[in-house]
Amino acid sequence: MFNTSKKFRTTLLLVLLYISLPVFLVSTNPQRLPIILLILPVVLLFIILYTTVYLLLTRKVKLAKSISKTRLIVIAGLTAIVPVLMLVLASIRQFTLKDILLTIALLVCVSWYLLKVDFLKT
Repeated sequence: MFNTSKKFRTTLLLVLLYISLPVFLVSTNPQRLPIILLILPVVLLFIILYTTVYLLLTRKVKLAKSISKTRLIVIAGLTAIVPVLMLVLASIRQFTLKDILLTIALLVCVSWYLLKVDFLKT
């Protein structure tokens, strides 16, 4: 009974996240928004992607059971940040091959470092 309730709440949260981004984009005018609200779609996109990847890893991937929760969080975060970074680069007109390769190199280095640090071994 508890497991079903938890799955229902998780699914409901994910559906609300998926609905929130298009509703925000359709219902607001970027010309009249304060600066802080202009970054909200990017943050929402990251949260949506992170939550989706994390739930897919924890529920659908058999290998994930042998990986620590901290590593799953790092993997989901790095997977979610890639499209968000590409979107940000495109929005500031820096979507060149050089910038994409630098972003990927930075993410590979950060991934390697985070997966090798001692606090992730627990």
